[in-house]
Amino acid sequence: MIITPTIPIATPTIDPLALTPTPTNDPNLGIWTATPTFTPVFTFTPRPTGTPVPTLGAPFMLAEKVKVCNPAQPLLLEFEVQNSAGVPVPGMRIHVTWQGGESYFFTGLAPQISPGYADFEMVEGVTYTAQVGDGGELVTNLTPPDCVAENGAPYFGGWWLRFMQP
Repeated sequence: MIITPTIPIATPTIDPLALTPTPTNDPNLGIWTATPTFTPVFTFTPRPTGTPVPTLGAPFMLAEKVKVCNPAQPLLLEFEVQNSAGVPVPGMRIHVTWQGGESYFFTGLAPQISPGYADFEMVEGVTYTAQVGDGGELVTNLTPPDCVAENGAPYFGGWWLRFMQP
């Protein structure tokens, strides 16, 4: 009997479950890519600031008071506030008082008229006092003035007041 050794022949087969992807960069080769990390940066949010108030010099005084008769216009107290050089002053506080009430408002809210302009609507039969800035002259007994229309009909008008620093 002759025995002939036989070598088994292996036939390669592919097992689909055995395939797993491998990274192209071999960590053993020392090829590393730096990954940036996010470091929070603190940003400062600007805080609102107050409206700049003009530097006060001398108190504002009434320089001119003009009766305004215009039937198409409401009963207004109109203010024009100027410094000693006659330049309109925006941001000036005006204080108007009457029996049982008061109102504060500022010049400069109608720059299309003037940076130093402000107005206040009056009511018939009410007497007002006005003051521009702290320590300014008190203008008293402001009531809607009597006016007469072209046809002779009476109506109430308003006042235009110009305040200046001396």
